[in-house]
Amino acid sequence: RDRLLQTLHALLLQGIEQAIEYDENHPDFPITGEHMENFSKRWVLHSLLWSFAGSASWSVRKDLGDMLLRTSGSLLPVTDYDLSDYRVRAEDGEYELWSDSVPRMEIESHKVAATDVVITTTDTIRHSDILSAWLANRRPLTLCGPP
Repeated sequence: RDRLLQTLHALLLQGIEQAIEYDENHPDFPITGEHMENFSKRWVLHSLLWSFAGSASWSVRKDLGDMLLRTSGSLLPVTDYDLSDYRVRAEDGEYELWSDSVPRMEIESHKVAATDVVITTTDTIRHSDILSAWLANRRPLTLCGPP
């Protein structure tokens, strides 16, 4: 429970920091009331989903996302996707598919088997977003997994 609440806290602070950073970098076009309302509501849903179901199975994550959308009255831009398929943009407070953030890259055929080639995927972008929230809040963590 403690880890879930710490993650929620870290993600909520990350959203606040994104809004402040946006305003500081766009003094001519600061976040308006409607923009802030959209961003904050969507960011809270994003934070709840990833803090409480980030390490859960896809089906559990989908169920929680559906429940959050249903109880909040929020709608997704495209109903073919789940809440976990979207991130929230500070620029306009709208949803954006995580997959739209994945850079397109071409790998030369002789580098396909190389161990030093990192291919960015939707999952690595999702995870780096949560990791950056933890690191920004100075949360101790241990990363483990295959090399």
